[in-house]
Amino acid sequence: MVHKALFPPGYPEGEVKVFFRRKGLNESYEEDCVKLILQENPIRLEGFTFDLQDYTCDFGRYIDNEMGRFTLPEGLELVAEFSEEDKWVKVEQVADAANTYRVLAGWKPNDPKADGRKQSAKLVVRRTADQQEMETYTVVRRNYGLPVTLLNGIWWCRYNALGNSTDFEDQILCAEDPARKLGKTVQEYLNTCSQEEYLHLWNAAYEGNDGIALKAVSKDNKITLDGWRSSESEHINKQEPAALAPDGYEMPTFNDYRSIFGAFVIPTAWAEFTPQLGGTAYRSAIILEKRSGLQLDGQDLGELWTFSVQSVKNQGEEPLTFYGVGCQWDGSGVNRNWFLLACYNPNVTGWLVKGSNASLEHNGAGANNTRIVRFKKSDVEYIYQ
Repeated sequence: MVHKALFPPGYPEGEVKVFFRRKGLNESYEEDCVKLILQENPIRLEGFTFDLQDYTCDFGRYIDNEMGRFTLPEGLELVAEFSEEDKWVKVEQVADAANTYRVLAGWKPNDPKADGRKQSAKLVVRRTADQQEMETYTVVRRNYGLPVTLLNGIWWCRYNALGNSTDFEDQILCAEDPARKLGKTVQEYLNTCSQEEYLHLWNAAYEGNDGIALKAVSKDNKITLDGWRSSESEHINKQEPAALAPDGYEMPTFNDYRSIFGAFVIPTAWAEFTPQLGGTAYRSAIILEKRSGLQLDGQDLGELWTFSVQSVKNQGEEPLTFYGVGCQWDGSGVNRNWFLLACYNPNVTGWLVKGSNASLEHNGAGANNTRIVRFKKSDVEYIYQ
């Protein structure tokens, strides 16, 4: 009797020869064999490669939306099964394709378990008639997530990018959100946290296309960004939206910011305004707050600003807070509370908070002007709870 392990889909048909020695002969001959054809699995795949030993496809990173497709022989169907895991995978049949199933990876906003751990699900091929399981495959991803807040139809990240902007391990993850742990908004947290905690969130600015944060230091009695490049020619706003972001996130566009901002002087108390896109349906309020007494390398940082935007028309959750190192455009150092906000716009125009009069305005600025980087969640088909 010959036993053959199941080939996962995608492995080609093969053949083996089983040699034997005829009774009464001491020698074996090339022609004395049985050729066995190892048939390929009739299931067709797109996007998946399952290991021949354990039938697992481990993407080794965060992934969402369509991971791949199964096309099954007639009489079979595909379902997702979970043990103690959240239902992060959704299987849906393609309406205009014969017995083809899309396998979607979902996203859970502010998932406290999105700390980089492995997340798995079983994809079960079973008979449609009696639901008898025929084949089982495992799909695995890394479950990472950045804290977000929903404002005017966009899931905005609550914190600025840090370190290597493409690396989840350098960012504030959902499981580590310091403000949410204390039941505070980001602005409330920045008003009350320790100097060390404030500087950790505050000290990151970007220029060019390498996605590596520049950090402010005290040098020659001024606050300057270590490694700032006067000759930088790559403009952040021209980079593709996902180029500088971790998987599943991207740079907001110029119009995304227009859906939450208007051009105005930022008030010191809540004041209502209408964003440039969205009209009165997106009507919001804004507030500027200030904190003093913080030091970097023994040098006083002066008055540091944060400002928050909150929907007053039920188009958002908690306020979205902006903060960070002021932009640097020459060798004189950081310009405190002048915030350039990176956004995707090939025409380079973005948003500037002018520290001289607390106003918001459009500003292209040069490639060597440093920027704060804030991401949004890329569009996702399946949001699970």
